[in-house]
Amino acid sequence: MVTPTVARVAQLRRCIHYCWQVVVAQIHLLKAFRFKNPSQADILVYDMASVDVLHRTVLYDQQYAVLPVRGEVFYFSFNILQNMFHYRTHMGFSHLFLKLYFVYLLACLDYISPSVVITFIDNDRTFQWLSRHYLKADFLAIQNGMRRKSCVDNKAFSPTHPCYKISMPNLVCWGPADIDLYKSYGHLIDNYYPCGSLWADYYKTSLAKPNCEISYDLCYVSDWSYAEVVCGQPPGFKEGIETLLAFFVRYTVERRLRSCISLRTSDDRESTFFQTYVGNQVKLIEREYGAMSTYAAMYKSRVIISMVSSAAVEALGWGKRVLLCNFSGDANWDCRQDGIWNCSEPEYTFFAARLDTLRTLTEEAFQAETLLYRNATIAFNPAAPVQEFVRQWLAERKKI
Repeated sequence: MVTPTVARVAQLRRCIHYCWQVVVAQIHLLKAFRFKNPSQADILVYDMASVDVLHRTVLYDQQYAVLPVRGEVFYFSFNILQNMFHYRTHMGFSHLFLKLYFVYLLACLDYISPSVVITFIDNDRTFQWLSRHYLKADFLAIQNGMRRKSCVDNKAFSPTHPCYKISMPNLVCWGPADIDLYKSYGHLIDNYYPCGSLWADYYKTSLAKPNCEISYDLCYVSDWSYAEVVCGQPPGFKEGIETLLAFFVRYTVERRLRSCISLRTSDDRESTFFQTYVGNQVKLIEREYGAMSTYAAMYKSRVIISMVSSAAVEALGWGKRVLLCNFSGDANWDCRQDGIWNCSEPEYTFFAARLDTLRTLTEEAFQAETLLYRNATIAFNPAAPVQEFVRQWLAERKKI
């Protein structure tokens, strides 16, 4: 039985811990302030998370500035304050602090004075809002992952929220199915460019060696994340991964195959999680971001398996044999269309039969069977990769 003294001590500890977190947060906030103006440039990359991909694929020979939007840096100067005053009409009592942040970003944009604002984080609602309220530049968002109903259904926003509707001028998306998805929910995008995946196209056309030798019969592309596996959110996700892993290892052993698992992160907890389930039956491939290890592993494998990985869908766009197995019980993760590329029944006999079919189909039969789904889901044209399209789009809109 917990005594009143013990309860009070526990409550005091929680209070101290909360106060300490507040103090640490304030210290980080103060450290983020820069009492200067942001750098000016004709091309502006929105969000530091976009920089590495965009620099490697598109901007490697361009001058550009970066706008941090995740609290890494806050610019504070007379020019920024003056510009914020100019944009004060966007303020209001509803969502006050959010709109204040929007006004700050507008002020930064006005000082930077870009002709083009580009991001690889296409589902950033703040970017989308800015694209409709800062009218002195062209905005381009590039899709960075599979978009499902849960990405566009607006359940996370109230109808009065300033970002309730997805609305932006230009979107480089994976394929026609994305256009249909956005339109079915009433979102407004002026110009769609359904030309494929920037990251996958870059690997396949710039890094991959032609006629690469197949090293693995099966490649499991990890869906692991701390929130989804360790914390169990969303419900059923961890159980779905565990079921798929059990089937994957059993099939590997029964068919005596060479199999690998491409890790999603560099977190030791991920490798420990998979090692617990697969032992020494399967090779674990560590994540190497610079070498694009997941794409390399998929390229060297005959069949790719995953639960819901966007990378696996990108490999399907290349023409690779892919099996997506949503065993989570959550229909939000289902494929848009049934076919030999998916398996939603958590039954081993069905799983094994589907894999047997994928592995034994002739190349001509597989390509014919998946052609319509691939063309709708993710475009791939090695003669006109996405990175070249984006470079041309930028060249037509730059001031210099």
